[in-house]
Amino acid sequence: MTGGANRLARRLMPSITYSMFAMKHYSPSDRTPDHAMRQARIALLTVVAIALLALTPGCAGEEADTELETETGETVRDPVQVPDAERIDVTLDDFVIEMPDTLEPGTIAFVATNRGTVEHSFEVENGDVHQRIPDELRSGETQELLAELEPGVYRAYCPVEDHAERGMEKQIVVR
Repeated sequence: MTGGANRLARRLMPSITYSMFAMKHYSPSDRTPDHAMRQARIALLTVVAIALLALTPGCAGEEADTELETETGETVRDPVQVPDAERIDVTLDDFVIEMPDTLEPGTIAFVATNRGTVEHSFEVENGDVHQRIPDELRSGETQELLAELEPGVYRAYCPVEDHAERGMEKQIVVR
């Protein structure tokens, strides 16, 4: 939802919820023209809220923005929103990286999960490509890295302190 739709929904929900609660507790003798007007107002507001939600990207089947801004201000594409990306699960454990040794060329969405007890990160590089997860991952966290890989040999490693030297390094072949 857009910011405006969010604000509208937050403003409408308390009155809609209260009115729906109040309608349950009216007896037929309590129904007055004011009550009928309140019900009409609620119905109109509900229709308007639904229409606004249907017009926001993602709610009406429109493609959402594929660009994200990281905490450092860097703009990256969101792998979840890139339909042709091949998903590769990467497990970062204390001083080991588990992932396939061979990949197909193309757009790769590396989904890195830290299963270790200390912070880790994930980086892929060769002469032409240098892609890194922008933030270090705490234990249990997952983050995605999108990279366009051509055929070749790549180094995948954890760039945190001396983790690569301690075993968090892997050679991957793209063919």
